[in-house]
Amino acid sequence: MLLFAVLFVFCAIFHVKAEDVGKANITEIMDDPIENIEKQKTEWIELHVNEKIEIPASGSAEYKKIKDFYVCAKKDAAENPASFCKNSYPVYSQENVFVANAGQYIIIAKDPAIFKSTYQKLNFDEIILLKSNFNLLGTDDAHLSLSWDGKKTWQERFDYASFSFAREKNHSLERIDAGKSCENFSNWQQSSDVGGTPGSANSAGLALATQSNPAQSVVMGKLTMDENIYENVYANFEIQKKADEKVTWTFGDGHKSYLAKTRHKFETKGIYAASVKVYKGKNNTVQNFTISVESFPHPEFRIVEIVANPEGVDTSNEYLVIQNKSKKKINLKGWSIATGWKDFINHPIRKDLMIEKNKSKKITSEFSSFTLNNAKAKIQLRYPDGKVAHEVKYKSPDKTIADGEVYRKVKSGWAWVGVQKSSAISKQSLKNTSSLLTIEPQAIENTEIQEVKETKAEEVVTVPVEIFENKLISLRNENMKIELLKSTPRVLGAETVREIDGIYFLTSQMPEQQHYATVFLKKLVANFNFKVNISLNYFL
Repeated sequence: MLLFAVLFVFCAIFHVKAEDVGKANITEIMDDPIENIEKQKTEWIELHVNEKIEIPASGSAEYKKIKDFYVCAKKDAAENPASFCKNSYPVYSQENVFVANAGQYIIIAKDPAIFKSTYQKLNFDEIILLKSNFNLLGTDDAHLSLSWDGKKTWQERFDYASFSFAREKNHSLERIDAGKSCENFSNWQQSSDVGGTPGSANSAGLALATQSNPAQSVVMGKLTMDENIYENVYANFEIQKKADEKVTWTFGDGHKSYLAKTRHKFETKGIYAASVKVYKGKNNTVQNFTISVESFPHPEFRIVEIVANPEGVDTSNEYLVIQNKSKKKINLKGWSIATGWKDFINHPIRKDLMIEKNKSKKITSEFSSFTLNNAKAKIQLRYPDGKVAHEVKYKSPDKTIADGEVYRKVKSGWAWVGVQKSSAISKQSLKNTSSLLTIEPQAIENTEIQEVKETKAEEVVTVPVEIFENKLISLRNENMKIELLKSTPRVLGAETVREIDGIYFLTSQMPEQQHYATVFLKKLVANFNFKVNISLNYFL
């Protein structure tokens, strides 16, 4: 008959002396024994030795009692050292001194003779075979643990009362990694081999699907949660269930949830004993598990570029460039962009955003719904735990940032950089600006100067109507002239027509903060040149 052993593993050290920790780990159990050819069967426990053990054994029988070595097979309801174990069993050896070296396997069998006849192919010169009269139970107080000090303290607590595993008959339960804590249920599997793998490494085992006893109507589905869980960062949890079943999560920190798919934030790091119950009426099943909560790592990231007033629609075109200065690829999903000046609004990054080490990536409203002020703002890149990874503040040198202007990290600090466009001027591109310029490949005509306007960054000469002779510009070896309109020049994006040394430019100039003395001298020179040009044009 198929034995449904109630078997969930919760492993912890309970009142353990420091010198006793780590002698050996429980790595495999056979609670549904395989039969030998005589139709006999016996339960057994496998231990993996971590350090050399040498303990005297005494008695006149074939198997001698090992001093202070006990197996607990049934726990008491009271949780204290004196009464913790209700049913304990001494362990016996055929040798006068029980010796086990690091790396060896110990098999504790209820009947060593039956074990030998069942597993005849094993090399018993390498396996240490011991005897104990324990019973592996399927009741609520079923338990396994070890004591090396005469039942004063117990190690490797192994509770398997909260769950049912529907395992195949004659398959053992294997601990996947003896070096890792058995607190996590995923560290256990059903052996792929009939009879298990006593005295050797694990098989290519099967993950254990949690199921309730068939006598109940509730079936526990697959439990999933985030692989890494950090303090002050939301972690995701999900349990599969039927539509008419209900769920209760208990997270071990005083908080609960009643959703099959939920998330929870732990405020402090540590180990939490958690559980999830799936129930329907009086029928229910509970899965216990532990959660290890750690501090969130803080990899180095930097904001290296900001475009707060892009050409076109701001909302869809504003962006930040983020640089990963850490040593590994990192997903920024769950991080956030906070914007403001004195008070901040937090905007989570909602989608996967992978950035390779030492690489940069643009973040737009596609990933986070931030908006940027066109005059000034502070921007914070925040870790999922709310701490600031990097902060940058910007303020326009004018009342507002020019369209398409970029605030960029450079070697000397931060700088405003004008619109990045090609400096080449084609006939078609000039033709497309006919509302601003009229360009004809013909003889020189006269225009006139009306006024001079200034900016903080540089002096820009704009020209409406008094007759003077323009200089030529060359376009694909053709002489062309520019006739400016009689109105004040318009701004196309961030571009203003500028004249420097008789050559006209359509691209914007990067604003610069110059010393007031330099600006004053430039004004004098400009006014002088202005008057001289008027005089010359009058007499020519």
